[in-house]
Amino acid sequence: MLIFIGSRRQTYVLRHMQRDERMPAWTCRTYAWLFRTRRFPAGTYIFTAVDRLDAGERRLAALFYRHLNAQGGAFRALNDPAIAMGRYRLLRTLHEAGLNDFNAYLATEQQRPSRYPVFIRRASSSIAPLTGLLRSADELEANLARLIAAGEAAEDLIIIEYCAEEAAPGIFIKQSEYRVGDRYVPNGSQFSAGWYVKRSTHIEVPESYHHADTALIAANPYADVAARAFAIAGIEYGRADIGMVGGRPQIYEINFNPELTTQRERPRPHPMHSANWDRSDDLLFEAMHAIDTKGKGSVGTIGNAELLQFRLRFWRNYAPQRY
Repeated sequence: MLIFIGSRRQTYVLRHMQRDERMPAWTCRTYAWLFRTRRFPAGTYIFTAVDRLDAGERRLAALFYRHLNAQGGAFRALNDPAIAMGRYRLLRTLHEAGLNDFNAYLATEQQRPSRYPVFIRRASSSIAPLTGLLRSADELEANLARLIAAGEAAEDLIIIEYCAEEAAPGIFIKQSEYRVGDRYVPNGSQFSAGWYVKRSTHIEVPESYHHADTALIAANPYADVAARAFAIAGIEYGRADIGMVGGRPQIYEINFNPELTTQRERPRPHPMHSANWDRSDDLLFEAMHAIDTKGKGSVGTIGNAELLQFRLRFWRNYAPQRY
């Protein structure tokens, strides 16, 4: 059994995904359940949305991560809340490690970008960037002032140097690589007319691109760079989004709660695109089976003064209501 732990919003995404016969048995629970339940059933616990927790919640969740992994056998936990990196720290660290050519900056720090254009987005959520491309320091400062005046929290704003490249005029491509325990699984490519590639935008691309995608899924060329990024990030389950710029892969983010929408739910317009995504789904679900402990039994919870206060004082339990 796979047991996804997340906030209400994150578990909502999973609960409304269509069941797929290729995936092992799974269920969703919230962090409130994790902190309050008296016994844990056997299974593999996947901590999602770790970057959305505040420091106190991460500290408590990290205790349960260690407790579950200490049981051995039919119990396993992935994504240590004590070390897993959020967006800003990940991008800064990947740049310092030489994996990424671009850097990221907190809006509240003195250091400013060494190159332009840049864009601004929130550190704590996966919504689209808050600005388009900003091409000068003056334009950056004006937009920061505008966002903060409109109510954006300055400490939640990060500045990211633009690093994308058209594969052909009007075509941007995003690749992704899943980590599922010890396995690295390539995802089908996303094709978009714009530089911010959330998902494919149904643009027409040459058929050669789909043939290249077939070869990419077979060869899995980004596995090594993804493994380095995941190791740096301290993330054991998630999806790294990758773009090729100047012949080098760039890691744009690692999502703790990647969308598991299958090819059946969101069919692609081109038959080869659909076939590539279906093969990617096959590999992903195989990896899911590999982390499934398939054991039975249960184990008791843990306790300390901080958890006791959380359990007794309901007004302190705000995690499930967020996001």
